[in-house]
Amino acid sequence: MLRVSGRIVAILAAVPVAALLIDLARLRPPPWRDPRHLMSGLKSGALLGTSLFILLAQALSNRTATTGPDTVLSFLGLGFMVALLVDRSWLLFGLQRSPRGVTVLTAILRSAAGVAIGAVSHTSFKATLLVAVTLLLQESPPESPSAATVRPGLVRPGLIKHPVARSALATLTLAAFLTITALTSISPGILSIILGLAAGAGVYVSASMLIPESHHTHSQSPTLSMTVASSMIIFGLVQLT
Repeated sequence: MLRVSGRIVAILAAVPVAALLIDLARLRPPPWRDPRHLMSGLKSGALLGTSLFILLAQALSNRTATTGPDTVLSFLGLGFMVALLVDRSWLLFGLQRSPRGVTVLTAILRSAAGVAIGAVSHTSFKATLLVAVTLLLQESPPESPSAATVRPGLVRPGLIKHPVARSALATLTLAAFLTITALTSISPGILSIILGLAAGAGVYVSASMLIPESHHTHSQSPTLSMTVASSMIIFGLVQLT
């Protein structure tokens, strides 16, 4: 069993609890509206910055790994394609209307988030904290009631039975994969591959939030400004010693 610092353990324990609280909060319609979709820009920018400046950077900077940059970048592309297939399949087969489909997809997303946070916990405390906060930000309530019909895991309460039980199940899935990945000894090569896959998936999710914004009638400047600003904030935090 791998020894983990107390600060990392605190993050690992707090993430599932925070995810459960966010799940319970989004069972009700959000008390605000975001006509300029600033939250979309904030979420996508933070996720893009985290994917490129933390996950990918850590995967490429691991000099003890047997995998070279070409391998890491290949898995970056693979992670992007896997996220694309999962997202498109979810919409193609109409799984967002099926309670069982939503449960399965939420479990997949929480498992991936748990693996990503658990893997980056093998690098540094700061990277773990930033990745955990960014992924939890993606789980925040939608910026408008209509967004709940198109975002993975965000569904109207009337569509599912026993929403609290489903939220608890998703939280347990996150906690299980997070704990296993964080407490298991991972070779540098495998760690670089996991981080590369997570970075690719993060880039896709970020792009999938930004592209629909180009079809809205509202001004694109606020959303774009928020995206750039949040990405640069992540970059600045990473550079702080």
